[in-house]
Amino acid sequence: MGQRYFQIRDLDRTNGLIALSSNYKLYADRSDRMMFVIGQYSLLHVIQEFDECFLRLSGFHRNPTMDGLN
Repeated sequence: MGQRYFQIRDLDRTNGLIALSSNYKLYADRSDRMMFVIGQYSLLHVIQEFDECFLRLSGFHRNPTMDGLN
């Protein structure tokens, strides 16, 4: 994981490799937004990484199935 492109660029011709650039600023923004939404449904949530969060599912203070239906 994390191989530099110049070290594997021959694979694009021989094996159909597609190289894509990452956008960490966008990824962090989307992660922050998602963690905010998650935080509205659980009193206890612990954010570990950009893409990892643990929730306590007991005692929801909002009903996610009824949001937007009233």
